Amino acid sequence: MLIDIYCLKGNPQKIEQAEIVGSLIRKQVLKFDDILDLIAGIYQDANSPFPYIGNVHASTNGLVVPSVGNYFFWVILSKTSDVIVLDDFGAALTNNRISVLNNICTRAAGEKNSIWDFASKWSLTHHKTSTERLVSYYVYFVKNHFEADDYASWLKADGYFVQAPFDEYMSKYHYTGIDMSSLDSSDRLSGMLETAIFRSIPNNRISQALQKEIHRFVSEYMKYRKLPADTTVSEKSGRKGENVISTGRMESLKNDAILNYSRR
Repeated sequence: MLIDIYCLKGNPQKIEQAEIVGSLIRKQVLKFDDILDLIAGIYQDANSPFPYIGNVHASTNGLVVPSVGNYFFWVILSKTSDVIVLDDFGAALTNNRISVLNNICTRAAGEKNSIWDFASKWSLTHHKTSTERLVSYYVYFVKNHFEADDYASWLKADGYFVQAPFDEYMSKYHYTGIDMSSLDSSDRLSGMLETAIFRSIPNNRISQALQKEIHRFVSEYMKYRKLPADTTVSEKSGRKGENVISTGRMESLKNDAILNYSRR
């Protein structure tokens, strides 16, 4: 499949108002890990605006939002505004051809095919419609025939009608975002502490030196508090597991970490 990765500045809840700061267009990917390699390459760029500290909130619709700064990623299928060539679905009447496509989507959804499985099957056929358009239609079909809880775990994508800053005429299209939720680290204690410390600094500005300093401090602080590096925070009170703490304790640790950082 071909995907686009947009690097945007602004509010991810108001994508149409965001500013484009960079993009990777029509990149060929065969599996989810290929996307991770592309994003890793962006982070390795010396001029990358994305911070190395804090947590990342990632969603099923392709958004990857760091907790520090006002930059975020949007990972979507390429060319989803292409038309569907009905000739790809037999030589019968037009409405029957649409039924054929819908039946294909129904069978794939019944087998709980992810977008990766669906795209792979189309790669074995000869068709005029772009694979990206077919996958986008499949996501649209599933979204309109199933409850979100039913498909969220296996479809590996989500889509919605939205304006985007790169729309030539600012029209609303059905953009299909790749499920990036496996990257979500928003419940990590270390990231919460890094974010809190960064925000506690007057007139703070993101720099590599500051990021390294905060990251090192939090790592040493957690060792001092005998907290494993993978400790997470639960909204429910009390400890749920060996490496899970309550939000109440997290707030106490956050205040203590900020105080210790200011005294260093």
